[in-house]
Amino acid sequence: MPLFVLAELRLGAARSRQTTENKAQVEALARRCTVIAADLDTIPFYIRVRNDLAKTRTVPQSLEKREAFGHDLWIAALCLQHEIPLLTNDGLFDEVGGLEVIHW
Repeated sequence: MPLFVLAELRLGAARSRQTTENKAQVEALARRCTVIAADLDTIPFYIRVRNDLAKTRTVPQSLEKREAFGHDLWIAALCLQHEIPLLTNDGLFDEVGGLEVIHW
């Protein structure tokens, strides 16, 4: 699991009305996964994702959406680097060459 995914899951759990239950679910999932973080080898994949998306997408205007978009770029880069599929309900990544996207 990309580190940015775990961070977003923990943020969502912290903001939830069912904080205790959601935190427990996130932590149970995290214990079953290997958490992967960006390193120097991730940068070329990040550039590739950013260039592919720049052809058709613009950077969001709001600060929160820009931050989430930035995390999404790194998540996609990590998935490419480690050759793992990206699970999403967003069509954003369909335009990234070589990225296996699984829609839910």
